[in-house]
Amino acid sequence: AADPLLKQLGDWGQDAYVGLVPDLNRQFDGHMDEFRLYNRGVTADEVSALYSYGASDGPACDVNGDGTCDAADIDAMSQNVIDGTASAADRNALIQGASPDGFNTYLGDSDLNGQFDEQDIVAAFIDGKYLSGDAAGWAQGDWDGNLQFDEQDFVQAFIAGGYLAGPRGAAAVPEPSSLVLLGLGLLAFARRRR
Repeated sequence: AADPLLKQLGDWGQDAYVGLVPDLNRQFDGHMDEFRLYNRGVTADEVSALYSYGASDGPACDVNGDGTCDAADIDAMSQNVIDGTASAADRNALIQGASPDGFNTYLGDSDLNGQFDEQDIVAAFIDGKYLSGDAAGWAQGDWDGNLQFDEQDFVQAFIAGGYLAGPRGAAAVPEPSSLVLLGLGLLAFARRRR
């Protein structure tokens, strides 16, 4: 049997474009962050959920939407990566990205104080999740994002190179050195004298 939706759409003799305005002569002149295509009709509840899922007032680091940026947000992002709704790069950006959208820290920083040191290792072992098979979060040593605390967490954290590196600094903006500025000034002066 023919799909009733195809009868409603008819036989279009032209390509379909995302963002094409109704007069078919112009493209949408605005911004579209995301869109989804469905091969079925969506329910009113799904539309409502998608509408309320939009931009929040909180910082991007509040992944779980509880109003605070903490280890539970890294755990939520890890779950999103496992579920396929986020990528490992998204998780790394959350951990290493500058505040307020990220934690500006290193893999291994269990207490999220901005540095990876022996206190983080002790804190991770206190909950007793190491090689237990029980689910673990960031604060319990799951630094690689698989929701388990095992040897791979140490491997990933030490490969990342943050152990005893001190607090991660803010992103540096290069500034021209005064010597370069002096040279440019002398060049302009010499050119003007000719």
